[in-house]
Amino acid sequence: MMTTSIRLLNDGTIKRDGGSMFGRLPKTTWENKVVTDRKNRMTLNLNCLLIELAGKTIIVDTGVGSKEVDGLRDEYGLGPSRLVKSLKSMGISTNQVDIVILTNLSFDHSGGCTKLDRTGNLVPTFPKATHYVQRECWEQAKNPSERFQDVYFEDDFRPIEEWDQLELLDGGHEILP
Repeated sequence: MMTTSIRLLNDGTIKRDGGSMFGRLPKTTWENKVVTDRKNRMTLNLNCLLIELAGKTIIVDTGVGSKEVDGLRDEYGLGPSRLVKSLKSMGISTNQVDIVILTNLSFDHSGGCTKLDRTGNLVPTFPKATHYVQRECWEQAKNPSERFQDVYFEDDFRPIEEWDQLELLDGGHEILP
């Protein structure tokens, strides 16, 4: 009988504006329950899932990754990416990842899909993995509206298409039984 394992991977933390996180909920409702910094940002963990199922190693989302994007690290209070270290601490290399499932393509979910190699070229972080994403998410990231231009970066996801590691999904889809 095959065993299934689901574990959390940590890619560090991110700071997001409290108002944007709680939406229409008034600050007076949440301000005594959540600690914010002087910029009204709350600290959130960047967690990804590691699933081992049917002999496959699967990651759900990849965090922000290790690439430097102008001002992004400071604006969002990002520390160093920990995703690859988290995997290594579990005895898994990036070459052992078979599948990456992306819930969306914003930088905090897909930034870890790619990295810079020693010569400064963008390459997939998980060179043997098929990356699954909904077609609608892919189209939105490739052609973002004005509201979302600052959350999608082609360097995070375009190389997986160029390296033929992309599988677009339309609606519900069973990736593994």
